Amino acid sequence: MTNLTCSVENCIHNNSQCCCKEGITVGGAEAVSSSATCCDSFEEKQGTFTSNFENPKSSLSIQCEAENCTYNENRMCAAETIHIAGMNACATRETECNSFVPKL
Repeated sequence: MTNLTCSVENCIHNNSQCCCKEGITVGGAEAVSSSATCCDSFEEKQGTFTSNFENPKSSLSIQCEAENCTYNENRMCAAETIHIAGMNACATRETECNSFVPKL
């Protein structure tokens, strides 16, 4: 499991900078930088509705589609900690994995 902090406050799954899902998917199969990645699990919050029925998790399973990332091991994130960013995001493409490190 990977420790995750998330600053995407417009996501319905964000609660206190933690994710309420059991796992997320980081997209960006062709990415060579963090700006070309995204959180494919992002869902825009509508009004004040949140996923408060779910418990926030600081550690979760992260599927990784970013094939050029150092932490991608068999399509799973092997990083100890990652950060998903996207202040004021309204769409998946406005989020990113700030922990992306390109393979050498």
